[in-house]
Amino acid sequence: MTAAGEDVPFVVAQRLANKRLLIPARAESSDGTLGDGMVEIGPDHPDYAKWLAEAPKFIDIAMPERFVLEVPTEEGGWIDHGLFRAADFGRLEDGGYLCAGHGGSPVYLRCLEQRGDEVDVLDSQDDVYTYTHRLPQRALPGD
Repeated sequence: MTAAGEDVPFVVAQRLANKRLLIPARAESSDGTLGDGMVEIGPDHPDYAKWLAEAPKFIDIAMPERFVLEVPTEEGGWIDHGLFRAADFGRLEDGGYLCAGHGGSPVYLRCLEQRGDEVDVLDSQDDVYTYTHRLPQRALPGD
């Protein structure tokens, strides 16, 4: 299989949560094209940097107006990370979100994928985390 590149201009690389990319590819035989598809490549692929630069920025997160961010525990449960308002998050140039207004460490949400209330994000160190958000049990001050 070879990368299709300009042969399939409407298909772009897709970022995956494992830092790999899904890129367009064309399977060919000596008697013609068999079909177009996608292949997964990693940072060791010679064209990774080119495809990464062309990959879409981080995706939108459907955040409720106010929510609790939870992170998974080693035991398989979830623990509260913080209580937030969607309005506390500013949108960054790369499509990620930043909340720096809670007096603690900033919260970066650079979304790779959202599945309902779960989001796979890259943090500021490019580590992949899965968060879930849920509605809080009571109102925030000022609500």
